[in-house]
Amino acid sequence: MISRCDDEAGADETERGGARYRAILAPIAVTLVAAAWWVAWHPTEFGQQDQAIFLPHVYRAMDPGYLPHDEFLNEGPQHIAFTHVAAFLARFMSIERAMYVLRIVQVLGVFTVLMAGCHILFRRPLRTFIIATILFNHRLFQSVEGYYFFTPFAGPVPLAWAAAIGAFLAAMRGRVVWSAGLLAVGTLFHPLIGGQTLVGIAAAQLLTRGSRPAGRTVSALIVLSVAFVGGALPLILRDLRLSSSGMTGEQFVHVLCHIRHPQHTIITSFGTMRLIRLAMTLSTAIVWLLWLRRRDDVASRGAVAHLAGLYLGLIVTAVAGFVLIEWLPTVIGAKLYPYRCLVYFEIFGALCAASVLGDGAGNIQAARERGPAGWLGLASVAAAALALAFAWVIRPAVGTITFQLTAAPILLAVWGLTSFVRGRPLFVSGLVTTLAVGVLLTDRAAIGGRLGQRLWTAHWNQIPAAVMEAYLFIRDHCPPDATYMIGPNIDEFRAFARRRPYFDFKCFPFSEWGAEQWYRSYLEMPGADRPLTELFDLGARKHVDYLMLRFDSPRQREEFIRDVQPYAERLGARSIFFNGECAVFQFNRPPG
Repeated sequence: MISRCDDEAGADETERGGARYRAILAPIAVTLVAAAWWVAWHPTEFGQQDQAIFLPHVYRAMDPGYLPHDEFLNEGPQHIAFTHVAAFLARFMSIERAMYVLRIVQVLGVFTVLMAGCHILFRRPLRTFIIATILFNHRLFQSVEGYYFFTPFAGPVPLAWAAAIGAFLAAMRGRVVWSAGLLAVGTLFHPLIGGQTLVGIAAAQLLTRGSRPAGRTVSALIVLSVAFVGGALPLILRDLRLSSSGMTGEQFVHVLCHIRHPQHTIITSFGTMRLIRLAMTLSTAIVWLLWLRRRDDVASRGAVAHLAGLYLGLIVTAVAGFVLIEWLPTVIGAKLYPYRCLVYFEIFGALCAASVLGDGAGNIQAARERGPAGWLGLASVAAAALALAFAWVIRPAVGTITFQLTAAPILLAVWGLTSFVRGRPLFVSGLVTTLAVGVLLTDRAAIGGRLGQRLWTAHWNQIPAAVMEAYLFIRDHCPPDATYMIGPNIDEFRAFARRRPYFDFKCFPFSEWGAEQWYRSYLEMPGADRPLTELFDLGARKHVDYLMLRFDSPRQREEFIRDVQPYAERLGARSIFFNGECAVFQFNRPPG
């Protein structure tokens, strides 16, 4: 008898141990598969967009003597941790592969924190995570700032977001030490994201302070603040050593916000459609938060309170940034980038939507129990979603506008309607389910073509071959200490030609002194709509050695051959490279 009981106890213990292993291995396996699928589905870019700003600093970290007279590089990198991590990896492999490895790391980090969020918030985390991964694949779920959470190139922003969201989730579970460590890492990679996350965590801690001793809340805030200061210390020391200037806060806001980055800082410049997307992001995230309080799938009511505190803190941050940029212009307000924190609304809003989608079978059962009213609700929502999908297929632009104009009002109206009807949120579930399926099935992207991409095939460079040929010509045949001028449509000159341009709109120095010098050069440069002859006039006046042009259209190329090239030769500039898409000129300086 005793032996039989011992055998049964051993079998139960073995079964429990197997269940624990499955509970650990299943999320890890799903996370790895999701990350591998994402890297394969979305090709990796090299040197594109903001990475064109990071790469020259990486080259300087690898070689301190790289472009010694470049003022932009002499200020030091804005993202210090990312620069030195990339330079360290580049010691063991090419810079292209180092960036590819960092892209894989950032995707793994992003999906790890998403899986952790699903486990903390929901009772059915795997199902929610899989549906959320599908939703995130579509650009409509990255409509405002969410793009920077899933950039197709390696950069500091996704790494910082992964660590920052992990810090918030750890604070939600009461793991203050883990939260502080992750917050310090996120701040090292991007101090702005670390600071906004600290505000959100502090608001969540204060809103839920009744569930813990008051002293514990205070100590947690102190530890998190110290972690943030420690992470931001390298950037603080960098800014302290830079030269100051006579620019006022209003002038700095004008240069940084109104000229260089209005798309991130000036809400009045967003345009109608982006404002609608902003309203949709905020309203849908709040609606899903309200639904979380009524759902059985929520793992903890305290988690909902933390999420509400996070939203409140981030809204306060956005409002403060708006005031310090557009009403009371200050340097701090300009560097705050207040609307980047909207990533939290997009990420957690989509996770909540995925939780509701995962309960679709239960919604149909609830509709049967409620009879004709339930089925009528599902049918009306399905009809609206099919209409949107039809518009998306026939007239893509109309479909996009229709989605943006109707999604937020419909969700808010559904919240009001279902507050009077008992049962599961039929209307919201049906709406989001049919919209997601319809939009994903009718996506204009060439889905079939992407299936052929292999996981380990990195698209190292998506710059046109003719443009890259011009960069390599300059790198191989032109001296590094010469003075270069580039056209206004050239962004990657520093990264690939590896030379210092007279003015580079893309590479903006965030110090006040650097911004002042950048602004002076900006005022001298002819605009993109001005004749190219004005660029040669400026080059002759500034005694530059080389000038590079890039042609965006056949008409511009024909104009160059007909008018600009003879004009340049009259100024003493001779063509040393021309391949139909780019041209490089060398100015002949007079003797003495």
